[in-house]
Parts: sequence; C-alpha cells; structure tokens
Amino acid sequence: MKFWNKPYPAENGIKGTLINAAGISVFLFAFMFIFGPFGISNAHPSEKFWSVSLFAVINFICILIFYLISQSLFPHFFREEKWTVGKEIISIASILILITFVCTIVSVFYFGSSFSFGGFFILTGKIFSIALLPVGFSILTKYNTMLKRNLKAAEKMSQSLHEIVPERNENEVHLVNESPLIVFKQERGGNNFKVPLDKFIYAESEGNYLLVHYLENNLVQSQKVRTTIKQMEEEYSEFNNLFRSHRAYWVNMNFVENVNGNSRGYTLFIKDIQQEIPVSRKYIPLLKSFLNIPK
Repeated sequence: MKFWNKPYPAENGIKGTLINAAGISVFLFAFMFIFGPFGISNAHPSEKFWSVSLFAVINFICILIFYLISQSLFPHFFREEKWTVGKEIISIASILILITFVCTIVSVFYFGSSFSFGGFFILTGKIFSIALLPVGFSILTKYNTMLKRNLKAAEKMSQSLHEIVPERNENEVHLVNESPLIVFKQERGGNNFKVPLDKFIYAESEGNYLLVHYLENNLVQSQKVRTTIKQMEEEYSEFNNLFRSHRAYWVNMNFVENVNGNSRGYTLFIKDIQQEIPVSRKYIPLLKSFLNIPK
C-alpha cells in the first residue's frame, strides 16, 4: 500500500496521451498477432496482419478518446502533482478493460463472432495475465530510473540554491519600511492586502482567490485575497526571488530550504512551515535557469 501511494511521473498531456495510446496499441498488436484470438490464428498470413492492424488502430482511437474524455471529466484525479503509482495502475487497468471490450465488439461486427459474457471475462483475464509482467516491469523501471535521476538533480539544485539565495538570519528583525511591500490588490473593490517582501513566504491559488502565507511576529499567518497569481507575477516581475513553480503556486525562494526530488519531479521544501511546494514540468526549465543550472 505504501508503494501504491508513491509519486509517479504523469504522462497526462497531449504528448503523453499519444505516447501511451501508441504503446498500448503496439502491445495489443503483438498480443493478437501471437495468440490470434477471435479466430485470427486461422486466417491467411496477409489477412491476419491487416485484421490485427485494424484492431490496433481502432483501439488506438478509442484509447485516445478515453484519455481525453476522462482527463476532462476528472481533472483532479489526473493532476500531475498528485499522480501516484496507484493511479497509474488504475489507469492502465481501465485501458485494458476498454481494450477487451473494443476487441469483443469489433470481433462481433467484423468477424461475425458470437458474444458471451463468459468469453469476455476469459479474454479479460488473458489480457491482464499477459500484461501483468511487462506492465509491472515497466512501472518499476520507470519509477526507479526517474527517482534516481531526480534525486541527483535535486541535490545539485539545492547546492546551487544555497549559493544563490542568501541564508536568512531568523533572529534578524526588519522594520516594515525597510522591505518593499507586496500589495495584493483585490478585485471587485475589496481591501488591498499588504505584506513586506521579506515576510512573504508563498501564495497558492484556491479558485478565484489566493491564500497568502506570510510571517508576522515570527508566526506563520494566512490571508485569503481575491486576485490571481498571473496578475501578481506580472506586477512584481522585478523581484528575482519570487518564483512561480506551478500554475497554482508563487514562492519566495528566500524561504526555500531545499529542492527535493522524487520519481514524479521536484518540490520546494519550506522549512518554516514544513511544506513542500510542487514544481510542475512546465516550470522545471525556469527553476534550473533561476539556479544557474544548464538545461
């Protein structure tokens, strides 16, 4: 169960969806060509090739549609920063069931085979049993490879972070007028919220609001304001220590203790609140650029 909840690299974008659909379709082609279900094994070699190709192409289209629709209907399930080994397994299992269903329907209409629930479940069992080893090996290999690579890169990023971002003296007291102010201008006439730059930790998006985390009297406080990260990022672009790590997070890098790595990617660890901020794939090149690390 512990491994089930481990972070896992997501391939849920258009490119990843195409790669996944193509990979599964190739597996399906090999499976059907070798084992010849639905009477395919009795067909002439040339007819066998085109029949199997038809199954593979139809399944590729169905898998592609399935991924696009499921990601649209369940966006929270497919969030990159929340993707785990367990979700990857559920996703693959759903695809395998879809493959069995589509193959059965095609065989009924194309080959004139008769449909039975018993045959459907037997075929499902065969596909799962054959897919178990290659899918399991693929998941374990990808998990360990990405974990090793990202841990090594994160260590290098942390070293660079400690060199570039000066360590904060926690006992140092700043007067408000000694530090520039970040003004969160609220939409629809709300009261503006102001926080000194050296007290601002990070902001996270919550729908149409930002939840701002900051220090006040050495205690972490939070304030909800009605504005957007995009607006704040554009207005305070001159402050080099403010970094957008994700579509929903805007971070003061002076509060980041370390860059941590896992098989899914990277997180920014904030010591003051023991919080890990995700770094989405889109912003990894920007993080490396911020830390003066070659891409």
